[in-house]
Amino acid sequence: MQLNQQFLHRLRVMASRGAGVRAMVDEIRTELGTNDGLALVADWYFKNAFLLRLGEVRDIEGSSCLGGLAYSDEEIDRLMLPRIENTRHLWWEGPEEMNSMNRI
Repeated sequence: MQLNQQFLHRLRVMASRGAGVRAMVDEIRTELGTNDGLALVADWYFKNAFLLRLGEVRDIEGSSCLGGLAYSDEEIDRLMLPRIENTRHLWWEGPEEMNSMNRI
C-alpha cells in the first residue's frame, strides 16, 4: 500500500492539536472515500503516522468509530492517545511542521 505523505503529515498535525481517534479515523474515511477496507487502512495509517507497532494500533478495529463494540470513543482515546504521545519525539518536528501544514 502506497501511503500519502501529506496525509500522514495531516494526521500528525491533528494529533498534535489534540484530536481524538474518532476525528482521525473520520479523516481517513474521508480521504479513502469509502468504508471498504477502512479498518485495515486506519491501522496502516496510524502505524505509519505515529511510528507504532501493528499490535499497538489493532485496538482501533474494535472501536465504535469503526463499528466495533469493544471500545467507546473515550476508551479508545485512553488506549491510543498515550501511545501516540509516547512516540511524538519520533514524528513531530514542532512549529515548523505546523506552519507547513497551514500551507497545505
